[in-house]
Amino acid sequence: MYKPKPYNERSDGGKKTIEVSQSEIAAFIRTMRYLKFSCGEPECLPYAGSDALNRLLDAMIDAADESAREREVFAQPNPTAEIFVRGRIARTEDEENGELEPELLELGAAACLYPHPTAELEHPGEEWNFLLPAEKIYSGEALVQHLTRVMYEEGSPERIEKDWRRIPLQIRNLLAAIDFDTELQMNGLLGALRSRSGRGPGLLAGMFAALGLDEDSRLIAELSKRRDTEEKGDRIDYSESFWNALSEAERRLSALHDPDLFYRKMFEYAEPNRLSCSKQTNGGS
Repeated sequence: MYKPKPYNERSDGGKKTIEVSQSEIAAFIRTMRYLKFSCGEPECLPYAGSDALNRLLDAMIDAADESAREREVFAQPNPTAEIFVRGRIARTEDEENGELEPELLELGAAACLYPHPTAELEHPGEEWNFLLPAEKIYSGEALVQHLTRVMYEEGSPERIEKDWRRIPLQIRNLLAAIDFDTELQMNGLLGALRSRSGRGPGLLAGMFAALGLDEDSRLIAELSKRRDTEEKGDRIDYSESFWNALSEAERRLSALHDPDLFYRKMFEYAEPNRLSCSKQTNGGS
């Protein structure tokens, strides 16, 4: 397991004592979260995995009022962040026309993920691993096409449902987006809401928000809430107000009136996953 290299007075230039407030500590921890798990610029990569910054992050967490809670959160693997980190490393490799040795790649991913441990996504063994492509995926569109083909194969829906909560969040959102779009084309918006992807509070709204379609997220959240109210018990006799809300959502939902935007957002969202979503990169098929 990765640990930052210990402080070295000669190479690190000596120690200084500073005073920081709790708000400054919280701001630093938030900044490091962004640098490590959200910033997509390749220039961020050396800082995201810096031993010096990781040591400072440790010190800030220890000094925080909510230290115990922060440690508890960071003690858990974060597959979503790991997918992002590995994808960012892959893009940097591609841009620099190089390829890291597996050991260096693993060390770099672990340093960037720290204080989270790695989830060892490189070792196939999870039930959901059958979703991953056998070869490296270079575009979000290619990943979406692969998932669309695999998720509807015989037995796949049952396997996905069984291990749903263990599938990384980005893959879950893509599966939900694909299933929603399929049901939308076949059975309309109401059918899509009642499909697998429409089950569970906030699933579809969260998917649209993750894709950056905030207006769609709000429309779906409101419509899902109305549908849940209307479908209580055995009665499925929708009121006039529900049909009006459904018509309004059909008029404004980008997946219906601007499908090109919906697909583009889906492909963009899939893009950072290309390294982790590969059995070849994850230890072979």
